[in-house]
Amino acid sequence: MTTSEGKCLNCGVPQGSVLGPRKYCLYSKPIGAICSRHNFLYHCYADDTLVYMAVIPKTTWSDVAKKLEACLADISTWMSANMLKLSEEKTELIIFNTKHQVRMNRELRLQVGNNTVSVASSVKNLGVYFDTSLTMERQVNAISKACY
Repeated sequence: MTTSEGKCLNCGVPQGSVLGPRKYCLYSKPIGAICSRHNFLYHCYADDTLVYMAVIPKTTWSDVAKKLEACLADISTWMSANMLKLSEEKTELIIFNTKHQVRMNRELRLQVGNNTVSVASSVKNLGVYFDTSLTMERQVNAISKACY
């Protein structure tokens, strides 16, 4: 058996350590306060954060987009100030609606930093695919393919 040379850590925790996820959750807790300040709900799991809200039918996309862009800008600013980075290229936007509602305009855009995010037809969260009408069709196809 061989052991590696010891290293002094000035910040953070070693990758794969038991304390890593817990310390990250404590460290990034202010993201929740930012979301709440902008009247958004949020869900965090390790370094994945979902920001969401229920939109009443009379709300315009431009109103929602402005609020969401402002919230994401504040999150990005906080992250930069705390030695973290918002992965703008990994940011996704999905709008859920029923099959009976008029389909959302696919031309809707959201500006996140230097990236423009378009509405996705499905997104993957914690290994599960969600589509705009919550049919779970893509999830079932992915599981079927994996089983085959």
